[in-house]
Amino acid sequence: MVKRLLKVSLILLLTTPAMAEEVWLQIEAKRSQAEAIEAAQGYDAQIDGVAAYDLENSSWNAIVVGPVERAMAPALRRQLVAAGLIPKDAYAVDGANFGQQLWPVAGRGPSNAPSLGAASAGDPPPALGPAPGTVDETPAAARAGEARLDAETRVALQAALAWAGHYRGTLDGAFGEGTRSAMADWQQDSGLEPTGILTTRQRDQLLGAYKAVFDGLGMEMVEDDTAGVMLELPLGVLSAPRIAPPFVIYEPRENASPAATVLLISEAGGSSELRSLYAAMQTLEIVPETGPRSLEERNFVLTGENDEIVSHTEVRAQNGALKGFTLVWPAGDEDRRTRVLAQMQQSFATLPRKVLPPVTEAPGEPVDLLAGLEVRRPIFTRSGVYVGAQGEVLTALEQLDRCGHISLGSGVKVTVSHSDPDRGLALLLPETSQVPMATAKLAQAPLRPEQTAILAGYAFGGQLPAPTLTTGRLASLTGLAGSEQHERYALDARPGDAGGPVFAPSGALVATLQPRDDLPRRLPDQVNHATGIANIVGFLEASGISPERSRSDSALTITQLDRLAGQVTVLISCWE
Repeated sequence: MVKRLLKVSLILLLTTPAMAEEVWLQIEAKRSQAEAIEAAQGYDAQIDGVAAYDLENSSWNAIVVGPVERAMAPALRRQLVAAGLIPKDAYAVDGANFGQQLWPVAGRGPSNAPSLGAASAGDPPPALGPAPGTVDETPAAARAGEARLDAETRVALQAALAWAGHYRGTLDGAFGEGTRSAMADWQQDSGLEPTGILTTRQRDQLLGAYKAVFDGLGMEMVEDDTAGVMLELPLGVLSAPRIAPPFVIYEPRENASPAATVLLISEAGGSSELRSLYAAMQTLEIVPETGPRSLEERNFVLTGENDEIVSHTEVRAQNGALKGFTLVWPAGDEDRRTRVLAQMQQSFATLPRKVLPPVTEAPGEPVDLLAGLEVRRPIFTRSGVYVGAQGEVLTALEQLDRCGHISLGSGVKVTVSHSDPDRGLALLLPETSQVPMATAKLAQAPLRPEQTAILAGYAFGGQLPAPTLTTGRLASLTGLAGSEQHERYALDARPGDAGGPVFAPSGALVATLQPRDDLPRRLPDQVNHATGIANIVGFLEASGISPERSRSDSALTITQLDRLAGQVTVLISCWE
């Protein structure tokens, strides 16, 4: 009855556009061609569109249903699984690694493609009887076969049950109550008698489906002595690696499916370098902006996803080095992506005292942490200063209304929680609570004219991992036009310094630098305006922030000022 219904609605598939991308549902994989042909014939008794192919660069042979339009494949899979006609772990493939067609044999003619047609109201529901591979042994015989399994196979069976969504226990090879329950669930979902003991044929079916996910991917253990990293990689779809510190980059092999990318990550460093790398990675095109991410003292995990790709990065700091990897995989291929990712995570190991050489810094040029990789560029960058215990940031307001979203140097997204156009100030609030290393202490009083002032800012955007210091002096307590909202400073600032803190020699915050406005006339390079301490205090208190005031007038050394600036100054990026 099921096969008749599929044939009746076949015309619905044949009317799809000729140029639509076609895929197949891979429902089983067999080691021998004879087994593949036998299984395909069994499926063909109940489903149209069944074929068997040997798989290139593999010792396996695939049993598939199709072809169908890619957009229709998920619904077809759900229908056939619900009817008990194919295993639950069937998945879509593009046929790129299909070799010789083993079945139907030449001269028999192609089998009809499957369809998604619904049964009419008068038709009985499809039978949920067992699919090919039903019980071929008694429970006693199956248990006797189990006793002969080696430890590796027993663990592999548990892993396959976990992958199929039935087992959540430890992969220990012990077939206890949890494993038996998982086996029974798998049998039930496969239309088999739920005995909780897998027969020889059922074990082959489960392991075949589990291993078939890797068909054509060429999973191999890679030991990179230069990077000091070893793990399993899908070399069958990756090109030869190239080194661009801190990465070893494996790009997609030409015409490979899936089009995957892998980065091996290796550089000397500790927690500070880890934070810089975490921020830098989030500017890469291969790391979409949406997705869960976490940064801790000794490691980070960074996931990004969009309609095209899913990217997963994990890095840890240990023994003076950062080691990790990135896997970039096409969206919509979760079966293979999650299996490959799990294999990479499980096999990942580091080699001691081996790390990629540092990036060579040309004279006068900042270090590029992301050499050779395409990065997203913000509309503009500026500086800010931490003023609140939850990571609130004070910065200049001008042009923030151009931003689709705003992020801090660590990649944390922020919103403008309060603003004051007259004072030119904005308070940025992180979407997730952050605890900064330190917050600025505000001066008790403004500087006096001609006193030394120190500006901290990310003058070169995100090209340097820390803010730079620029020494100048307070020129006037009012702006050029006599404005009492702003003070005038004589110092050599760059656009990226805007919004950054101006410190007294004691390290107390005395002002926030404003962006330069040279219209309608150009000002001398040394002329810059800033919002003074009285206006900063008034703005913060109106925003609900109780700023901490400095109690020391003692001048700090340049080393102490540099350390303070690194703790309280933050890079701000404005994005489309």
